[in-house]
Amino acid sequence: MKNIKYHKFIAVVAVFALSAVFLLLDDEPIYFADGAGDHRSLRTGEENEGEPTDDPTIIDQTSIDETMATSARELEDRLIGAQPETTDDNILAIHEWPAAEMSNIAEGTYSISRLNTTQTNNDNYGRVLLYVTSHMSRQHKMFLKYCWPNILARSALLQKVDVAVYLNPGEGKRKEAMDILNNTFADQNLKVYLRAKAEKQAGAKTAMYEAITSDFFSGYDWVIRLNPDVIIRDDSFLMQSMADPSVLALLINCSRRGTKVHTDFFVIKPDVLSAKAFPLTGENAELSFTRSIQESVLDNGSHRWIPDTSPKSSRCRAGEGRDFYQSPIVHEHYLHPEICSVPKDIDVSSELTDAWPPAWSLPA
Repeated sequence: MKNIKYHKFIAVVAVFALSAVFLLLDDEPIYFADGAGDHRSLRTGEENEGEPTDDPTIIDQTSIDETMATSARELEDRLIGAQPETTDDNILAIHEWPAAEMSNIAEGTYSISRLNTTQTNNDNYGRVLLYVTSHMSRQHKMFLKYCWPNILARSALLQKVDVAVYLNPGEGKRKEAMDILNNTFADQNLKVYLRAKAEKQAGAKTAMYEAITSDFFSGYDWVIRLNPDVIIRDDSFLMQSMADPSVLALLINCSRRGTKVHTDFFVIKPDVLSAKAFPLTGENAELSFTRSIQESVLDNGSHRWIPDTSPKSSRCRAGEGRDFYQSPIVHEHYLHPEICSVPKDIDVSSELTDAWPPAWSLPA
């Protein structure tokens, strides 16, 4: 028994020793991201600064942890035969829009049609679905009420889209949430997938997983996926690229080193989406999404990076650290006065989570 334990100990030591040798023989330094987004060589301590690169030697410590955890979960799932639960057919059945006097609205799928297919079809890039996911926080309410009417009015792209919202607020907030959506998207065909309350991250993943497995995107040539606090400030690059038949996706890179595709905003052909991109486990959504489109989109260059949107810090937000007028897509928790029309008698400062960003300039 002692000999067995001894041999196991020797084997473990040998593995660590060989790993150390391989690291020392490798000429390329390995970089790890710190909390501020800077990168420092593990061996030399030198900083690696500059523009984002696809250098495979530069890796994110978070990515390593996520990948290891994911591998363990995948192995466990294969061993025990774990399968995701399917969505109840009753919830997927489409119901008429709730009557104004209804106060208790049950889970389900609700639809209201205002335009025909011809009215929502664009000759250059076909039919487009705007897919919004929200747990209807106070912040999301502010953006939907005070910003989105102006966003829709200013965007030639968004004026000819159908709208689908994956909505999962608490039961007491459902009526208000449905009313806000109906008022905001008063000129669009609107479908709401009203589901049980979920945690913020879990709800966002479930929204995409259910959409793909239940064919929410069927019949559409493009899907624009975003949260209510993501603003499309300038849609010219999007429309130009969507008209190019060689383009399958318009993406934002969240990584300052390597590639990590942003999931709070992307524009994509639904045929290239896979349910595996949005696992219901605790895996990081950006990492799994990036891997899922690596071969079909990224490797063959059938995507376009949306210019001036990559964050300038470690926070994965579109336009993070950039001036408001520089980035065509902005994900920030502020109501910019040029986009958002807030009545003078309403104070929304207590509803927003962050202070005004120093990088933003006010309109002249």
